[in-house]
Order: sequence, then structure tokens, then C-alpha cells
Amino acid sequence: GRLTGRLAGRNCRGPEKVARLDTWLGAAAGDGPYVYAYGDSDGDRELLARADVGVLVRPRRPLPGLSLADGDGGSR
Repeated sequence: GRLTGRLAGRNCRGPEKVARLDTWLGAAAGDGPYVYAYGDSDGDRELLARADVGVLVRPRRPLPGLSLADGDGGSR
């Protein structure tokens, strides 16, 4: 192989994070493991919504519609 700096696939941001999570979970997606996700940017919005527990942690800027973790394990 050769190092080019190019991505081998799609940029893992936004909906692509959910697609990769669902691929990784595979057949277990319906009754699979309880999913915790942590994020700090708008690119994490879909992943936080997909998770059973989505935790917004120290975002660089305010993200409308998402609240900060509440200190007892998280909130959306």
C-alpha cells in the first residue's frame, strides 16, 4: 500500500456513523446490545439520536436540539 492521505471510504461523520454502527452490530441490531454514544460536534447528532443513551460532552459550540450530559450518566 501507499500512504496518500485520502479516505478509503466515506467520511465517518453524521449519518455515516450510524451506518457503520449498524453494520458493526449486524444481525444483532434489533435485539442487540444497549448502545452508549458520546459526541462533541454536529457530526455526532445522528449517532447520539441512534444510541440508547447519547451523551453530548463539551461541544466546541452550542448545538441546538442537543443538551449536555447531566452528570449522572448522560442525556440527549
